Amino acid sequence: MKHLLVAFVLTLISFMAYSQDEFFKEIDFKSYNQYKLVDTLFVKGSFLVTKRNLPSGFFSFSEFVQIDFGKRKRYFLLNYDAHFINDTSIYAFSPAFKATSVDKGFMQNGIWVYTQILTEKIEGSNDLRRTGKRFAVDSLPINWDYKRLPTKEGIYFYEVNKLVQISSEQSEEAFDSYGKDGFYFIPNTGRLFTKHSIREIK
Repeated sequence: MKHLLVAFVLTLISFMAYSQDEFFKEIDFKSYNQYKLVDTLFVKGSFLVTKRNLPSGFFSFSEFVQIDFGKRKRYFLLNYDAHFINDTSIYAFSPAFKATSVDKGFMQNGIWVYTQILTEKIEGSNDLRRTGKRFAVDSLPINWDYKRLPTKEGIYFYEVNKLVQISSEQSEEAFDSYGKDGFYFIPNTGRLFTKHSIREIK
């Protein structure tokens, strides 16, 4: 039982080791064939995209790409948080912001994230360097009275009683590049993601 638990943890870590830039990995046919076909999403040219899961069902509905090169086929497994939006585009999602509050007012049509930039003093200098961010996702601006929230993709920052779009991209990189403490609003799903083309899988 102990060995099974260790194997399970290692498997989980290997699945979570992906980054947004590494949204897929190539696998061999034997590994591909271990997954049971759940659904065929689409066929486009030499690409066959399917949803599959392990017989145990733990990592349900992982998405796979089979590319037929004529003389041989190649197989690819998408990151557990990467999904086809249509037959050409893939979104690789960052981990979701976690909340503990039972009041879901901060999650209407998106999510509010209060962010504090963490810094430390550079040794031998009066300058500061950023060391990270601290998030709180279960609160709202005190004077918030908007009845309509933005739905256009991007990242928004709350200042002077209004939301200002600071990026047209909804990526983790864009979110990290803005160095202010305060309330941010991530519309729609409330998730950060990067966009990829199916042609990147090769």
